[in-house]
Amino acid sequence: MGDQRLHGGGRPLDHVSRRLWRARGRLSRKKAAPALGVSEATLQRIENGRTDPTIGQLQTAAELYGVSFHWLLFGEGAADPDLSHLGPDVQALLRQFMRDRFGVARADLLTPEQLREVNAQAQYLAGLVDRLAEAWDEGDVGGESPPPRKAGG
Repeated sequence: MGDQRLHGGGRPLDHVSRRLWRARGRLSRKKAAPALGVSEATLQRIENGRTDPTIGQLQTAAELYGVSFHWLLFGEGAADPDLSHLGPDVQALLRQFMRDRFGVARADLLTPEQLREVNAQAQYLAGLVDRLAEAWDEGDVGGESPPPRKAGG
């Protein structure tokens, strides 16, 4: 019957495998694989484009990784439109905050009130990151330098 590979928008799934790998971020394969219902080796083959994921695995991955299913499958739009302007570390912190506080990992699943709370946290974290970057640029990271030693003391 030939190749039965699923194609998203006319593009082969190797693009999906790259997005899966990117979306997994710092989550280890060891933790992600059981949640997706596959072995670590199978997840590695999926991420390397040697094995095609099922639609169910893609749906589970989208929820687990906090990205939209549409982005994962087609690569269109932002992975998370409400967090896409933030750096990956701040995104990860906010996703963890959303999981802990509201039980969701994607901003599009929040109520307007919850989204306002997340946005307040985002502004706080962005300000903190800016202040840390300024301190780093000024060489003022890690506190004060120790006082010089006195001779003979």
